[in-house]
Amino acid sequence: MQKAANVNSTVPHCPKQLVIALLVATVSGCAGQTISQPSRPVNVLLVTLDTTRADRLGCYGNGRIDTPHLDRLAREGTLFEQAFTPIPSTLPSHCSIMTGNYPAYHGVHDNGVYSLDDTANTLAEILQSRGYDTAAFVSAFVLDHQFQLDQGFNVYDDQMRLPLIQADPVQLAEKAPEDRKRWVAQLATKYHRRAEDVTPQAIEWLRQERAKPFFLWVHFFDPHQPYQAPGEWATKYDADYTGPMDGDSAIFFSEMERHGKRYRRQDWQHMVARYDAEIAYMDHWIGRLLQACEEIDRADETLVIVVGDHGESFGEHNIQIWEHNQTAFDEVMRVPLIIRRPDGVGAGTKVSRLVRTIDVAPTVLDSLGHPGWEKMQGESLLSLLEDPRAYAPGEILVEARRGKQVLTAKHSYVGLRNEQFKLILTLHPEQDLTVIDAPKGILAVELYDVKRDPQEKTSLIDEQAKRVDSMKQDLADKHGEVYRDINVERELNALESEALRSLGYVK
Repeated sequence: MQKAANVNSTVPHCPKQLVIALLVATVSGCAGQTISQPSRPVNVLLVTLDTTRADRLGCYGNGRIDTPHLDRLAREGTLFEQAFTPIPSTLPSHCSIMTGNYPAYHGVHDNGVYSLDDTANTLAEILQSRGYDTAAFVSAFVLDHQFQLDQGFNVYDDQMRLPLIQADPVQLAEKAPEDRKRWVAQLATKYHRRAEDVTPQAIEWLRQERAKPFFLWVHFFDPHQPYQAPGEWATKYDADYTGPMDGDSAIFFSEMERHGKRYRRQDWQHMVARYDAEIAYMDHWIGRLLQACEEIDRADETLVIVVGDHGESFGEHNIQIWEHNQTAFDEVMRVPLIIRRPDGVGAGTKVSRLVRTIDVAPTVLDSLGHPGWEKMQGESLLSLLEDPRAYAPGEILVEARRGKQVLTAKHSYVGLRNEQFKLILTLHPEQDLTVIDAPKGILAVELYDVKRDPQEKTSLIDEQAKRVDSMKQDLADKHGEVYRDINVERELNALESEALRSLGYVK
């Protein structure tokens, strides 16, 4: 297996070629037949949006936030209204996007304590084996090359600039459990970078002279907590606010403690406004990236796909606010997905069928006329671009496993969602997903009619007892079908940073 060069690349100009810009928000499944095949090599640009709720984009009906570049893509392409991730954590979600498989198969269930196994067959590896020049520019430490999502990339730029938490890493680690000290210390060291940093690097690589077609993946992390877009972006949507909030959840929770574990409405609104500002800021830099593509290639030669890895909680369902990986509700599972084909097929249409992010890799390979995607658990969405009413799998397995998280939670969640109903099982965090049909392992059961109750407020376990039993069995059966017995848990002592050295963990 060819591994990536972990470098910060800078390069000259690129010839006019066909570009597929895949901006990944959340895609879902359709067993599509190939609509058309390219007559010459096609380039691929994949852009993934971290922590991006679909309902915060203009093209998804939000009139408050300025997202003109994503909105334009939606007008010129196909917007998937019901796209979902199988897991609301960055590393495993991206592993699903890149392999076309569920976490139960690729084996990565959380950030930091897992890595993608060498036996995984990623989209980058497939394209690299077929003559593509491959590069990735990621914006968060959780996608660092040591977690092995760099498989198949000739260049893997993971040079971070900013800490996630403004704190002394030594003191921060001292408060953590012994087996989590290394990871927690990392949060206060070089952990992420902004769109204004990653975009120019990607554009420089994009302009490089090359004889091969290319696959370029660009990852934007900006909407992730803390919500601190730079300069005038920060207060774009709540300029008159005068309270203590600056987008950092630590300050929000500190103020909650001062007010008897209750938050003030104006503080919550300002935090949401800060999040919205990050979305608008990210869209601005996505526009720069797309402009660079159009300067290199004719606009009618570019296929664009935009997909998110997961959403964010604003405090719905009485769960951790400003968080995403401790729940399986739709505010964190639903993501944006937009696909724009170069031939204009599907322009201006919206697809209401349920699709999945595991369908992204199959769709790319099918678009290029490459075989191999049929072996993935995801399915190609090309037929939905031609006919929004075409076949789609219409269901997704979801999970949020917490037993192996850096800071463990009280519960884990697994579920099955189709176009009308959603089943969520609450498990002990150490519960083995292969025995979810064992009654003693299930702590709680919820069933929602997501068509009539899209905010998932009223559980129907009493009124729909037979459906609950049927979906529980279906979930157990389907999970068994996708499960692969693979252990890719990793030791935390592989993490390295200046903070770890100061703690004496790394020499």
